[in-house]
Amino acid sequence: MANISRIISTLKQVLKKDGKTYKDVGDKLKISESSVKRLFSNGSMSLERIELICELVNMTIFELMNLAESSKKSMTRKTTLEQENSLAADEELFMTFYLLVSRWSVDDVSAYLNLSGNTIEKHLIKLDKLKLIEYHPNNRIKPLIRKSIRWLKGGPIETKYKTKIINEFLADGFKNPDEVLEFKTWELSLTTLEILKKKLKSLEKEIEEMARLDEGLPKDKIVSTGFLLALRNWTFSTYQNYGNDQSQI
Repeated sequence: MANISRIISTLKQVLKKDGKTYKDVGDKLKISESSVKRLFSNGSMSLERIELICELVNMTIFELMNLAESSKKSMTRKTTLEQENSLAADEELFMTFYLLVSRWSVDDVSAYLNLSGNTIEKHLIKLDKLKLIEYHPNNRIKPLIRKSIRWLKGGPIETKYKTKIINEFLADGFKNPDEVLEFKTWELSLTTLEILKKKLKSLEKEIEEMARLDEGLPKDKIVSTGFLLALRNWTFSTYQNYGNDQSQI
């Protein structure tokens, strides 16, 4: 179980994500804002108070503990060539792995992929040997890779899935109210481009942090969501039939 300091640290991040302030917490606990700051600063808080704060963000204390457990620094986002080769060679193994790191239970994965008990056990043993998960008795598993995986650039997984994923993602009309697709072009200096790249990286980290906080939530409280962040020196192909200096378009 996650220790109390990590639980409180995770709670602070959840409050920030939900837009709640120390004053909101103080109102809930019926104490002053300065007292709330001291509670978080000291890193000691009763479970009763933690539970009350969880109510403020519509979360149970058990969900918070799961989030805190998943935030351990020991987990990595990077895969090895050996791991990727094995996943790329077996699509069913790859799908099993990705659902597990998405915090699905073994039973849910087995039912969703229509896998027999022997088959799911075979996959779990192989993923354990690859050091992608820890496989424990009674089908208990611990992912060793974060869901925000950094696949090897040009590696087996990118080679097999990247083009297909991007094409499928962009093929949709983005017509639903909760979907967003914006594409703009500008004439920008090299200095501005560097600033934009840093901002995109910052946004990526922010999204990743929010996603990490959501990892331990029940499946009925989350929605599978895709993000595409892109920036490149680019000219629309239609312009290639006109003029000679394409770099200024």
